[in-house]
Amino acid sequence: SDWRHRRYYFANYSTKIDKNLDLTATYFKDTRSKLNDALLGNRESLYNAATIGAQYKFQPFTFTVEYGRNFSDKVYPKSDGYYMQLNYNNISLKKPHSWTTWLQYRNADFGFNPMGFTILDEPVKISGYQAINMSANGVHGFEFGFSYIPMTDLMATMKLWDLHREGISKFGAVAQLEYLWR
Repeated sequence: SDWRHRRYYFANYSTKIDKNLDLTATYFKDTRSKLNDALLGNRESLYNAATIGAQYKFQPFTFTVEYGRNFSDKVYPKSDGYYMQLNYNNISLKKPHSWTTWLQYRNADFGFNPMGFTILDEPVKISGYQAINMSANGVHGFEFGFSYIPMTDLMATMKLWDLHREGISKFGAVAQLEYLWR
């Protein structure tokens, strides 16, 4: 269903436990509009999700892990998802020639993230006219990436994916150049 006909509610909490450890907690919920009542017959949400996560820094590495569950059982049964990422080296937009590389594993049950709202990049497989969200919805697999700062506030990134879903395998790559205007 169309994201424009929904209301979204989001809360995020983050705290620094010590100089090397950060913890996060998130809650996300949506409701359908009256237009979707006619289309889908109810106003139940696709999201009633909560996540917890941690990031630990042990130079020159950073390890990030997050686990979540979508409790919206009107559309899907309870769906779990998690990702783990290990970064090597530090990167700063203010430090030219800094860089980082990472390896990430993600695993998400179908229905965990039905509309693709995530910080994870979303490789998409086109099936007819329907785009299939493979970022964190019924998918598992790896991502490898590299980012480099050629000059202050400019970041070049290259990412490769090898993601799988029942009957679908998606190997993809993206290169992007981002500039932060201050």
